Amino acid sequence: MFKLLKYMNKKDVYWSLLCAFMCIGQVACDIAQPFLMSNMFTDLTSKMLTNPESSILISTIWYYAGIMIALAIVSFVFGCGVTFISARVAVRVCGNIRFQLFHKIQHLTGKEIDKISTVSLITRITNDVTFYQNTLVLVLRMLSRSTLLFVGGVIASFIYSAQLTSNVANGQQSLWWLAFIILGCLAVLFLIMSVLIVFSIPYFSKQQKETDKTNAVMRENILGIKVVKAFNLEKEQIKSFDIQNKELRKVSTRGQQIGFTLMPLISFFVQTSIIVLLMVAATQMVGSGNASANGTVLAFIQMVSLIAMGMILSIIALVNIGQSKACCNRILEVFNSQPSIPRNTSDNMVVNSNVEFKNVSFKYTQNKDALNVLDDISFTAKPGEMIGIIGPNGSGKTTLVNLITRNYDVKSGEIIISGHNIKDINYQSLRDSIGYVPQKSVLFSGTIKGNILFGKNDATEEELVEAAKNAEALDFIKNKENYFDSVVEQRGGNFSGGQKQRLSIARALVRKPKILILDDSTSALDMITEAKVQNNIRKFKDSTIFLVGQRISAISKADKIIVLNQGKMVGFGKHSELMKNCPLYKEISDSQMFTGKD
Repeated sequence: MFKLLKYMNKKDVYWSLLCAFMCIGQVACDIAQPFLMSNMFTDLTSKMLTNPESSILISTIWYYAGIMIALAIVSFVFGCGVTFISARVAVRVCGNIRFQLFHKIQHLTGKEIDKISTVSLITRITNDVTFYQNTLVLVLRMLSRSTLLFVGGVIASFIYSAQLTSNVANGQQSLWWLAFIILGCLAVLFLIMSVLIVFSIPYFSKQQKETDKTNAVMRENILGIKVVKAFNLEKEQIKSFDIQNKELRKVSTRGQQIGFTLMPLISFFVQTSIIVLLMVAATQMVGSGNASANGTVLAFIQMVSLIAMGMILSIIALVNIGQSKACCNRILEVFNSQPSIPRNTSDNMVVNSNVEFKNVSFKYTQNKDALNVLDDISFTAKPGEMIGIIGPNGSGKTTLVNLITRNYDVKSGEIIISGHNIKDINYQSLRDSIGYVPQKSVLFSGTIKGNILFGKNDATEEELVEAAKNAEALDFIKNKENYFDSVVEQRGGNFSGGQKQRLSIARALVRKPKILILDDSTSALDMITEAKVQNNIRKFKDSTIFLVGQRISAISKADKIIVLNQGKMVGFGKHSELMKNCPLYKEISDSQMFTGKD
């Protein structure tokens, strides 16, 4: 947990020290109250025996009451200060952690994100950080106070034992054993508490994993709610969620039960201590006839209550620390993840769009027995060429273009771009030279203009219009009330599939990339619009265009076509050539022509 405190800046450190100082002041005021009560009773008893005038007794009561009220007010002020400062520090620290975590995620590669999973990353940056924030508040407020109450209470118990020995037993019988009994009970309780906390931590780790699974079920259901309703699967989805929710509840309940088992033990300790104190004091006072120690006994009882309060606060804080440990480990896992692809800062820039694959092989896993997703791929794409990529599902089409963007590194062979091995090219230059449109169009909440500017944040109005026109998006943008300033809802929910694809294409075109990748990005367009988009992107004479498609019509006009099957390149050439010498390509073409005629 404390490893994350390195994200605390100097101001927060100073605020934390002030919080600790105020906490010490608050505890000092709390511990002083029993001493004042003891002194008040002793003073009153003495004056009742020597000068029992009511005015003197009342003035004595008001004197002590005034001091006790003043201390209570000071304790209240310190308590409010501790609450304010702890909340402020925790929110600032965790705000910084959340920012740094988001920054780290932005620099992870697809491999690391796939390993942790998108849902888990969302849970870690939200739930886990929030829980750590709440725990940090508890540590600043409760753990320091409970520790001070604890130490102060134990010291005070020895002082009261000495007073009882002197006042009640007249020094003839030692009552120090009362303090030692309390100290022994506390030691046993601490031992039990430590064991229970250790046992509860694995359950808290499981709880966070089950939370990830629960969030995954919810996310999957919400994103696919239309499909669920279309197939009338509401009951099945509710049942599926209920099963996962019960698993989460089971693990969470077990962890909480173990963590808070000490609460009844503390209650038993307090009640037993009070009974023992009363019995001992009463027995000694009856035997000695000395009633002057009433205040000491009451103060002792109050101190036991303060010790118990300290223990309760400690348990709450420590249980949360135990649970927070699981959250912190998950957060640190992200921070400790090293990108498998380092950000090269060399002087090798992308100056042209020549792309060459030399015997490239790739697989996602490190398992030696796993088959390659791509196997021995070789081809050359020159500036101005449009390269079509086609093949059955799972043949490696998207993987191939992901290697060009360097979302992953090849396992063997090499990719040459602009005369340099892709691994030796300046990372920023590589990304700046590529325009990428994924299979599933992604729009961000904001405006149409804002989404297109993701491609080039300093694009002029003319460049926006040109990009939208080339993507065949300008017509429907003009029909919007606010033109380029029209609102885009979350995930582009207020646009059709074809409109989202065209806006995504416009976003890639506005940067006028040297390498343009369209990964099945026109699948939602009609054939006429698709043809217009392809003709428009042909205007980028200096760009190399990679066009991934499922339909022959989408890639047939490409200068060269790569045919993939089970990760192998089984064909490479023009449409007319492949129809003659590539059986798989002809089979795909014939099946689509047959479907069209039918």
